[in-house]
Amino acid sequence: MYFSNQSLTKALSLLNYSNIECHKTYHVMSLGYIANRLKFYNPRIFDLFGTLVSKTRFKNIPFRVYAGEIEAWGIKR
Repeated sequence: MYFSNQSLTKALSLLNYSNIECHKTYHVMSLGYIANRLKFYNPRIFDLFGTLVSKTRFKNIPFRVYAGEIEAWGIKR
């Protein structure tokens, strides 16, 4: 992670922002989507994983994935 909530808040304060709020953000994904994306990194392994996932009832159930992204809001003084 490039910034923590504290370091991002401090950096924005130094740039004259006030009322700063920082929150972790997430992406909504499914096992099917993840399996499809992973096969570009190692087709041999993840094609098999994708085949296994596609046969489950869980392949299209959405869930949150926190990937280390932070959203920051503030008011420029």
